[in-house]
Amino acid sequence: MGVETQTLRPNGAGSYNQILYPTYLYAGKYHWEIVSNQALEGAGYPVHDERTAYYVDTYALPNPVRKGAVTNVRVYMTCRGRPSYSYFKTVIYNGSSLQYGSEQGSSAWTNFYTDYATNPWTGNPWTWDELDALQAGVAVKAGSSTYAECGEVWVEVTSVVASGSGQIIGLGL
Repeated sequence: MGVETQTLRPNGAGSYNQILYPTYLYAGKYHWEIVSNQALEGAGYPVHDERTAYYVDTYALPNPVRKGAVTNVRVYMTCRGRPSYSYFKTVIYNGSSLQYGSEQGSSAWTNFYTDYATNPWTGNPWTWDELDALQAGVAVKAGSSTYAECGEVWVEVTSVVASGSGQIIGLGL
């Protein structure tokens, strides 16, 4: 058996666009472009909010290449509170409801992730059609007198691909 991992970065706006800043467009980039272009590398500006309740952005993802059986979906976010501690949750959306990862917090840029070995809405293994429709994102909640910032969101899809010996049965050689 071979293990395949595909990285999916946002490629369009999702159904939720609640995070306040940057307002609509910053330096010619939409929220999904900011978190897909690795804003932490100095070329961008993170999405952020100063409100002390959770607000959500979701982003469209490219369709993964259908290889084998899906064994895990991992949603990543890179976030921080500035200048002090804030709170974050990964988010996935299936077109009808949101699913949140556990609450995380930080005052320094930190990678957080949530694993989904099965589809959380059905409890069954993921199907490729479900992944084609999936949106991923982040929920942010600022701490007292701070901003909750997210610089990057991405998804890794892991699948197992059967490998065989290539043996052909039934040939009388």
